[in-house]
Amino acid sequence: MRPHGDKIDALLRNASFASKQDKLQEIQARYMAWRAAVEGISDRSHPAIKRLTEQLNAYKDFIDDPRHKQRASGFSAQTFLHSSVLEEFLVVVFSLLLIGMDVAAGGKNTYVEMKFRPRNLSDFLAAPPIAITTKDQDFAIGRSVSIVCGYDDKATRTMQAFVPLLCLECKTNFDKTMYTAASDTARCVKQGAPACFFAVVIETKDLARDFNLQGSSIDQLYWLRHPDRNHSSMTIENRSKIDANPVQILYDNVAGHLKKTWFDLDKGEKTGVLI
Repeated sequence: MRPHGDKIDALLRNASFASKQDKLQEIQARYMAWRAAVEGISDRSHPAIKRLTEQLNAYKDFIDDPRHKQRASGFSAQTFLHSSVLEEFLVVVFSLLLIGMDVAAGGKNTYVEMKFRPRNLSDFLAAPPIAITTKDQDFAIGRSVSIVCGYDDKATRTMQAFVPLLCLECKTNFDKTMYTAASDTARCVKQGAPACFFAVVIETKDLARDFNLQGSSIDQLYWLRHPDRNHSSMTIENRSKIDANPVQILYDNVAGHLKKTWFDLDKGEKTGVLI
């Protein structure tokens, strides 16, 4: 899984960026050096998470340099060149945790709900008119399932869906509009997958200090460049480094979520504590 590396490869193949080949090859070389460095870190202890974060800071300082990021560089937000770095970092961070687990991870289109939407009576009688609603997630852990519906011995219909146990949205900067959208997404995802842990990983935030973050379906916000605010005015020289501590807490929270029991009716029957 190389969400950031794949973006670099796509730009190298894109004829529209032919004049940027030298710069892209420089980016690709630095990217490969970054991946080699982080893949050489063979555990996820606190010192290892710190080294992973140090490597991320070094690469982010390189890729966020104005010659690679300003509008004049030709690499606009629409290329997803910069926003995909954090997504790939999450792939790296959780890669060892998932060894031996029969789950999939990465950018996924995750299950939200299933509805029956017949166009008319004939459509309804021909086969179950299943409609699956999904949401794109920057990083998710879960598993693909087949949903099969049929009318006794009549025609059946099968749909595929990715059911998440974890959803992480990645934001370079986070404001009120993004918070509202993330809250709505979290609510929808958890309606279809109640066991899902939903969180947002942000570099900087444009939310007032007294903004109420509670009361939504978002389980947690991990703020990496705290206490930076007002992202638009920051430069590489004056911005805070990505902090290893929230990265460590994120890792521990996800590891704990994947290992815990999400619901146990038998235990609830015995203790009287049901959820």
